[in-house]
Amino acid sequence: MDTDYLIFATNRDMSLATVIASDTNVPLGHMDVKKINDSETLVDIKSHVQQKEILLLFTIVPPVNDSLMQIFLISDALTKLGAKGIHLILPYMPYTRIPDEQVNKINFNLIVRLFQTSGVTSIYTFDMFSPQLVNAFKIPVYNINIKKIFSGIIEEKFKKNPNLVVTTVDYELKERATEISKVIGCDFVYVNKIDENNENGFEINKSVNNKDVLIVGNRIASGEIIIRFANFLALKGAKNIYLIATHGLFSENAVERLNGSIIKEIYVFSSPKSKLSSKIKIIPYAPIYKEIISRVIEKKNIISFIN
Repeated sequence: MDTDYLIFATNRDMSLATVIASDTNVPLGHMDVKKINDSETLVDIKSHVQQKEILLLFTIVPPVNDSLMQIFLISDALTKLGAKGIHLILPYMPYTRIPDEQVNKINFNLIVRLFQTSGVTSIYTFDMFSPQLVNAFKIPVYNINIKKIFSGIIEEKFKKNPNLVVTTVDYELKERATEISKVIGCDFVYVNKIDENNENGFEINKSVNNKDVLIVGNRIASGEIIIRFANFLALKGAKNIYLIATHGLFSENAVERLNGSIIKEIYVFSSPKSKLSSKIKIIPYAPIYKEIISRVIEKKNIISFIN
């Protein structure tokens, strides 16, 4: 057992943390995180953490700002008790779905400073919408590529389909979706989004008639735009429509809306919901988390893994 490291998680991630602690032979740390006075958050670290490297597993849930405050308070409490380092594994990094032209208009630097000031020493996050924002940090931030996240599903479900094409409705994801099409060995269909509020508000550069289509997404909130795009593809003759999206945030009624859509299967990686539906499937966290933790402990190269 590696006693230089401890795994910490809040109650929502405790079952996952317990499995990973057992599989990696890293002790599980204990803490209480609770509301007091119905509004303020109290963090009580129960384990001895002085000179320990902390592996903090945390899933963002709405309201996002409350989740961020929990991270900062937990990290600060661990730091004050003498933790040597805090390695945060954070599936969804908030405030990063920012179009290129607006990157400098939002105070993401404030979020960055709070991570660093609270004592976080490295972050492992997944498929940031605007990956260039890792450059705002002075601490190491590792952004795991969507191709790596869905490698198992791509291999098992899509690589053997000779009738498949890949596309994305988000211009910002074009490069990532093109990489996935190359891995599969199929065509990429470029989309021009004219009016995302209209089912006819899209243009494509190749026919999808009688094709199966894999849509590459980043975050599902209401699901409305992706459903309109799927309806557009169906009108153009697409047979089966699939969706992979790293972050299944699912705002109110989104799951019901997607279940009733023309999309055949949906795969997400991170979601505040533990159970969704037979159509919407969550990719297991544990294997990729274990690989990250093993590389941190063994001080192996992480860059080759995340890409």
